[in-house]
Amino acid sequence: MLLQEPKPPKIFVLVTKKNFVSVKFAKKLKNVYAPNTITLFIDQNSTTLAEEFEQQGYTIHLGNPRRYDHIESALRDKDIVVYFPPHENLNVSKKEVKTNIISTQNVIEAAIEKNAKKIFFVSHIFATGPTPKNGKDVDANYRNPSPKPLFELQRSLRESLKIAEAFLMRYFPITIIFTPVYISTECHNFLCELIDSYLKRERFSAAYLIGNGKQKINILTLDDLVDILIKILKNGKTMQYYLVGGQNVTWKEIFDMLEEISGYPPLGKIPNAFAAKMTSRIFSVFRKSKNTLNRSIVEIMLNNWAIDNTNVKNEFDWIPQATFEALKKIVEEKKKFFDESSSIAADS
Repeated sequence: MLLQEPKPPKIFVLVTKKNFVSVKFAKKLKNVYAPNTITLFIDQNSTTLAEEFEQQGYTIHLGNPRRYDHIESALRDKDIVVYFPPHENLNVSKKEVKTNIISTQNVIEAAIEKNAKKIFFVSHIFATGPTPKNGKDVDANYRNPSPKPLFELQRSLRESLKIAEAFLMRYFPITIIFTPVYISTECHNFLCELIDSYLKRERFSAAYLIGNGKQKINILTLDDLVDILIKILKNGKTMQYYLVGGQNVTWKEIFDMLEEISGYPPLGKIPNAFAAKMTSRIFSVFRKSKNTLNRSIVEIMLNNWAIDNTNVKNEFDWIPQATFEALKKIVEEKKKFFDESSSIAADS
């Protein structure tokens, strides 16, 4: 008697254009699973994005992530559910905060009701709070939430995390993944915008070094981030925390690298936390830069967000590329692009 090959799993992924990781993840997923086994739930207002994926053979379900009935109908017969928060930008509105929280509840409840075998909840290191003051990097066994959220995005991520953990504590098959700040030439997160502002020499932007710049942030390239998320999807354990990270770098190292590549020093240096918070209030009045120095960025730059990714590297035999060198290459590409754009504008 011939053994039948196991059927490929049916996969559900929540994708939004305001979460660039979810878009990149969905695009790469077809390299591992057939597109016709993948259902993408896309916000009903993102028809262009939906059409792009539909042309590649994915099953598309347009809807509102805040509507349980929309989520529930898309989740029927799905074996694996992958959730990304719909909004990952720092300057989230109150409505977007609520969308993150409500969509978390909807997706996890519907997945459990429909007997999904695995639920992957993709969160962010910002949800856990900064590295403790004893200097220990955050790892998969240690999370130290700050007494209260430092900024709105953190609040929405933390409330969503509480929902996922409540189901996990009831022994449902949930895997929680914390991700770091990612970098690529395509991205539009706060770090990418800070780099753009630095290279463009934009006044009232976030391109100011605060204090001594010794605080750390963990950075991973977008390609590496998506690759490890797919590895966890294929071989990760349920009822487990995974902390994904690249290289821990200080803000001084980032600004030194920017100065070396661009030939320009930082737009300025802000001596301490009080001055930084006052400066952010003043800058918010002018708002001449898309990436103005605001409270969220100040709190990120004043705290440590270092990650110990040893567990993930060992379990998946995964080694991310040298993140700082990749960051340097990306900045060089951005500078070349801006220089060429300026040259074309000058000639026209």
